[in-house]
Formats: sequence, structure tokens, C-alpha cells
Amino acid sequence: MALTNAERQAKFKAAAASKHDGQGERRLSSWITTAADCALDRLAAHHQTTRRDILERLLLAEQDRIEKTLSDTDYERFIDGALPANGPDH
Repeated sequence: MALTNAERQAKFKAAAASKHDGQGERRLSSWITTAADCALDRLAAHHQTTRRDILERLLLAEQDRIEKTLSDTDYERFIDGALPANGPDH
């Protein structure tokens, strides 16, 4: 018997939750400006990759850049989401 739409979605979500060595994936839904959307399209085309890949690269690169400037204490606060954007050296 064929799966219902709800069953297919539940199966897809369960598989996504266990990808990447158990770290899973999360859905992102947001509105962005037309200019940012066009920039995302251009970057993806330029790098011959997906919009998702560009977003992931940019986010992880910015996180890495910030982490390199932090003391051990500030790093822990950053990971916990407790370090304000105008924290040390920012």
C-alpha cells in the first residue's frame, strides 16, 4: 500500500534529523530582501553550487571568524548565546 502524504513527510523528517553523524538538519524559513535573494542566486551560480551551500558556507565562515577572536570564557558565552554582538573586539 502506498504511503500517505503525512507518512512520507514523517519519514523524510525522521531521516533528516539523523543525517550528518546524528547532528541532523533543520528547516530554515525566512523572508529576505530581493537584493539579498539576488546576491544569493549570483553567488550560487558563480560558485556553481546551491543556495543552501552558499548560506551554510557564509554562516560557518562568519562563526569561525568570530570564534578566533574570543577568549576561552567569551567562547563559552558565545556558544551559549550569551555573548552580545558588541562584546570584546566587536
